[in-house]
This record gives sequence, C-alpha cells and structure tokens, in this order.
Amino acid sequence: ENSHLVIPLALSASAAMCLPISTPPNAIVYGTERIRSSDLLVTGLFAGVLTPPVVVAWTIVLEATGLFAASG
Repeated sequence: ENSHLVIPLALSASAAMCLPISTPPNAIVYGTERIRSSDLLVTGLFAGVLTPPVVVAWTIVLEATGLFAASG
C-alpha cells in the first residue's frame, strides 16, 4: 500500500531544517539576526542525518507489530 512509503517519506522530508528558509519558524528566528545560518546548518544536518534512520526503524516496528496496517 502507498501509505507504507508515503508516511516515512513525509516524516523524513519534514526533518529538512538546515536552511533558514526551510520552515517558517526557521525564517522567523533567522530574521531576528540573533543566530547565523551556520547555527541552523549544524542543527539541521544533525536532524537531517538522524531522522531518516529513526523513521525507518519506527516504520519497521509499526509494521512488525501490525499497527501500521491498522492505520491505513
């Protein structure tokens, strides 16, 4: 079923936060000029690298327990 691919893809894509314009909250915070774009880059890269494996593991657990099938 498509939700088995779409849900992990959407969750992983939502972790793309390494640019000031990637999310509205990032743009607002960056607009205050209290942080540099490099500050966002460090945190965003950490989240961008860590999130996809966590989402894949979470999806595998949901699939193994049968909870993923119940949601779709």
